[in-house]
Amino acid sequence: MTRVTLQGGVCPCCAKRFKSEPPKGLEPGSLFGPNLRAFALYLRYSQAISFERLTRLMSDLLGLEISEGALNNVLDTSRPAFAAQVSLIRQRLLSGTALQSDKTSMRVGKQPWWNWVFHHGDSACFVIRPSRGSAAVEEFLGEVRPNYWVSDRYAAQMGWAVKTTRCA
Repeated sequence: MTRVTLQGGVCPCCAKRFKSEPPKGLEPGSLFGPNLRAFALYLRYSQAISFERLTRLMSDLLGLEISEGALNNVLDTSRPAFAAQVSLIRQRLLSGTALQSDKTSMRVGKQPWWNWVFHHGDSACFVIRPSRGSAAVEEFLGEVRPNYWVSDRYAAQMGWAVKTTRCA
């Protein structure tokens, strides 16, 4: 763990206040470095560890006393980076001629939600929504309509392709 202390003072010539600049990646508001943030993201989202257990793990494994709120802030700071990557994946999917989709139910709290996947050969984008209706598809596609659509023919997934083919 690295502690950063910023020094400041008053200029003897002009009497203006100044403060030193923090190292890159440790700007104010980012109390933790990129490795710890990545570790917390991995444990929370890949290993599905709850915030309560995550605070205990950080204490037991690293000797780091961190609150659930601080962990939430660490995870929230990663949102822009993930949103940028999702946007790139979505663009890649929508630039192709064919798109595949499916959906499955999942629990969010005690409510049933739907985990939609839009994909093709090498890219996939997951969209979690409270409905399995066509609004999720419409939101993902925007104005784009692929030439071909592959699905299980559930009604919300029908009619989005520009071209249609029929099996003989």
